[in-house]
Amino acid sequence: MNDATAAAPPQRSTFVNVVAWILICFSMMQMLVLISLLPNAMHTTSSPGVMQQSMYADRSTEDFPLHAMLMPPYFQVLVVLYLACCAFMLVSSIGLLLRKNWARLLFIILLLLGIALMLGLGVFLVSLLYPALYTGLLAAFNGSLGSAIFSILFMLLSFSISFLLAWIIKRLLSAPIRAEFG
Repeated sequence: MNDATAAAPPQRSTFVNVVAWILICFSMMQMLVLISLLPNAMHTTSSPGVMQQSMYADRSTEDFPLHAMLMPPYFQVLVVLYLACCAFMLVSSIGLLLRKNWARLLFIILLLLGIALMLGLGVFLVSLLYPALYTGLLAAFNGSLGSAIFSILFMLLSFSISFLLAWIIKRLLSAPIRAEFG
């Protein structure tokens, strides 16, 4: 078999390497922070009502949206799910670096979940922190321009991160990148 008839392996793109290494580091950092905070979070939420009492101490419960009131009882489940997502991100990032197609597809699914999370988290946090924004934008200004500016900046940040994740998905679905994964 001569060199002319042998198929040359596809060129490995710098884009995939950079994305994989950034997300390997990011997921490792998230897992380390989460694991170090996990005992404290479990202790805080272990006795029933502790988180609810601290969360609702200064406000009446009718100010909170329903999804904010449902979060404290399921806080431990959310922490474990977040840890599982970090582990999936680490595994898919390593597979992406090794150019495994299953990892590319899993990574795209995780990025789509990330987009949904960023947009959902933006709405959740703004409605939790500023219930007036949840019911109407004009009520948010209530003489406090700072809260409205914070909310607008947070929404811009979540839209920007969602746009970045969508761009990464688009690049991972492109023909040259797909060719790298066989």
